[in-house]
Amino acid sequence: MGTRKKNKAKRNKGKRKNLFIFKYLLLASLCLGIVLFYVWERVELLEAGYKIKERGKRKEKLTEEREALLLRVARLKSPQRLERIAGEEIGLIAPRPGQSIRTIKYQIPKSKIAFSSQVFILNYRKLKKCFLNFRGLSYGN
Repeated sequence: MGTRKKNKAKRNKGKRKNLFIFKYLLLASLCLGIVLFYVWERVELLEAGYKIKERGKRKEKLTEEREALLLRVARLKSPQRLERIAGEEIGLIAPRPGQSIRTIKYQIPKSKIAFSSQVFILNYRKLKKCFLNFRGLSYGN
């Protein structure tokens, strides 16, 4: 019976040793996991920082471009420029005192656009024919 107790003591000692190694391996892998998580988190933080900096530069560039475009639009819409173009290039003149300017805002329904353009073409042809006949010319010329 003495040998059984010795064998049992050796087995228990081997089990304790295996349990001891298992605990330390578990602890080491847990520490390694924490370290790997920390490194991953830092890398992600750096990448996010670079993206924020890049987007900040892009925002500044777009803001400058927007300001330049707004300035260009303001120059193009300036009344002095429009008056100069109207007078020099198009030949429009300012209305004389006493002339009334009336603007009518009317939209043709889309269903009648095709019909009205056909009527306009027919009326134009009739007017041209009448004008040419009035001047003594033939319509075919």
